[in-house]
Amino acid sequence: MGVLQVSRPFATPYGYLTPKFQTVSRQYQFDGPLAGQGVTQAAMTIPTFSLDTGATLERALQWFDRGWRQTLEPRLFYVQTPYQAQSYLPNY
Repeated sequence: MGVLQVSRPFATPYGYLTPKFQTVSRQYQFDGPLAGQGVTQAAMTIPTFSLDTGATLERALQWFDRGWRQTLEPRLFYVQTPYQAQSYLPNY
């Protein structure tokens, strides 16, 4: 199994953005041919793209005569992995 990934974070005091591309490769070698397929080996590479982004929102707050800092950190995480049929591979 091989994994290759590339990412580049972009950060500021107000938030961040991190795009990432990853591939996962697998190769199988079978002792005998697969039923219905007749192949003795299989290989596949599955790509994945993700985007992680967030913001930092702060404000001063006065509560019970004390100064506080309220922070809100919303985050959005998106992942896209295309479907690849693997039903012909045996379950181990």
